[in-house]
Amino acid sequence: MLPVGQVDLFALGGAGVYFLRDDESGVLPTGKWGTTGSGTSLGFHMGGGVDVHLSPDVSLGAEVKYVLTQHTIRLDSLLFTGGLTYRL
Repeated sequence: MLPVGQVDLFALGGAGVYFLRDDESGVLPTGKWGTTGSGTSLGFHMGGGVDVHLSPDVSLGAEVKYVLTQHTIRLDSLLFTGGLTYRL
């Protein structure tokens, strides 16, 4: 964590097990089709974020995380999250 005045910058990184579920269906000129499946995949993530301290007890935060995982195809994703924290 890198504190800069009332702002904390931080980096994220790690690995995890991701549980995947696929449920697709559609209509083609040749007829209806559908697939379903599930699996487990090892993945990695990296990212960063910021916490802005609005007061000693309240902060506003945001982070971005890039998740890399592969099952039968690559299933990478980019996640944005935000929140408000109140310290008791």
